[in-house]
Amino acid sequence: MRNARRSLQGGLIAIAACALTLAATAAHARTLSFSSATPPVRSAENDVLNWWADEVKRRTNGSLTIKIYHMQALAKLKDAVEAVSTGVADIAYVVPAYSQAKLPLWYLSSTAIGTGDQYVAVEAWRRVRERFPAVVAEERKNNFQYIGHYSIGPSVLVSRTRPYLSPADFKGDKVRLSSRYLRAAKVNDWKVTSVQLVMPEIYTGLERGTLDGALTYLTQILQYRHNEVSKFVVETNSGQQTNLLVMNLRTWNSLTDRERAVLTELQPLYRERIAQASLKESREMQQRLQADSKHPLKFTTLDDAQRRVWESELRESEEYDIKQSERWAPQAAAIYAAYREEQQKVAVDVKAHGYPWAGVSAQ
Repeated sequence: MRNARRSLQGGLIAIAACALTLAATAAHARTLSFSSATPPVRSAENDVLNWWADEVKRRTNGSLTIKIYHMQALAKLKDAVEAVSTGVADIAYVVPAYSQAKLPLWYLSSTAIGTGDQYVAVEAWRRVRERFPAVVAEERKNNFQYIGHYSIGPSVLVSRTRPYLSPADFKGDKVRLSSRYLRAAKVNDWKVTSVQLVMPEIYTGLERGTLDGALTYLTQILQYRHNEVSKFVVETNSGQQTNLLVMNLRTWNSLTDRERAVLTELQPLYRERIAQASLKESREMQQRLQADSKHPLKFTTLDDAQRRVWESELRESEEYDIKQSERWAPQAAAIYAAYREEQQKVAVDVKAHGYPWAGVSAQ
């Protein structure tokens, strides 16, 4: 009987302790806002983001919940830097290519030439970020806490009437170009009218005919339904765009030690997971878009000679951007050189040993 009482008392004490723990967690529970420009559809980007948000909640025992606002509902994509800096959004995807003056070093993480492999780009920039404290200092200057980064892969050119196999194929068309392509157009006198639009606005431009074509990304064609309003895709397999996930620094400092530890633990897992998912999605996307029953696209992949034409005309623009970044960040040229060097090292390693996840070889 005495042992039974002791057992009952021990059980009651354990239940009470558990209840106190749950009550403490509930009292501390917070919901953080995440600003995303993507539509809420299935994609590698969204799938990994949802996995990450679930892991944050699970690993913090519910003390942190991430609420995702899609389609620029919380902040415009071009304003994401300011949104996180000021705390309008706790966390957001930031596109450094839209904010060179504020993120001159992170701006260099996206290129018009070089590797088009998402994993190679992400791993190479991770190494650069660890080598150069100036990159982290730039984050702090913008009131950012680094959460992760990823590549959406090389640019592709979608168009309505003909494929753009070389700059000569523009023939005066109205095309949405990135800043580097736009600068190359001016330097090399391409016959093209550039229209500046952010990603969510491309569909309407192509639909209305105010655009004839656009520089976009293979993995985002279905997300933004570009296949519904275009007919051709040219895969450049050159360069890529890196996006950054950041948290407002005040929000970060207000978290518990355990919550900050969880977010730090998830950084390498997020980078690897989204690189793997993005590479897989890219391989599958071409097949899906070619076979689409209502809106099939005709694909052309540039050969080496065609790629060299584009890279030759883009190189001067790339060098110009490095010099521009040096106006705000003296280490820009050294960091860009280190990035290209690391890309080559990672590419060699992937070719020899495959990607870090099991059973996958470089394509």
